[in-house]
Order: sequence, then structure tokens, then C-alpha cells
Amino acid sequence: MNISGENHPKLANVHTVCIEITPADYTEQYDKEVKQAAQNLELPGFRKGHVPAGLIKKKFGHELLQGVVQRLNEESIRDYIEKEGFLTMGGIFPSEKQSSYEV
Repeated sequence: MNISGENHPKLANVHTVCIEITPADYTEQYDKEVKQAAQNLELPGFRKGHVPAGLIKKKFGHELLQGVVQRLNEESIRDYIEKEGFLTMGGIFPSEKQSSYEV
């Protein structure tokens, strides 16, 4: 994971933070989410806790991955803000130039 930040020269109190998350950063947490979903999910034709991981990834993989990446983003931003000692006012807004991520 690579986190970098910069101040805007024309805006006094605006700081841009860029977070690059690689598949190595979220793969382990994603696998844990799939295993946890397999234990709790009930699908027709399968007993509770016996749904194959491949089927879970096929049906719900994208939603699980979005949740993992979102949590990583929030934790990274929170840690960066605490480390740099910024005082925040208002919210944290994602950029429109977001790239997609893969499983």
C-alpha cells in the first residue's frame, strides 16, 4: 500500500491524499470474508455453512471485495490523518479519478 499527500498551492487548507492499494493488500482479508460468508450463508440446495467458496465468490464476490477495499481506504486515511496531525472539518471526499480493482 502506498499513501502520499500534497497541499494545494492555490487553496490554503486543502490537502490531497492518494492511496494505492495492491491486490496483495486485500487478498488475505477478502479470503477471510469469503470464509466467514460461507459459514453464515444459507443458499437453496446447500446446508448452512456448506456453501462452496467458488459459488460465494461468483455470486457475492464483488460486494465482499468492495467492503474490504472500502475498509482499507477508511483505515488508511484515518491513520494518515492521525500521523500527520491534521484537524479535519467536514468530510473526506473520494476523487472522481478512481481506478477499478480486481479480485
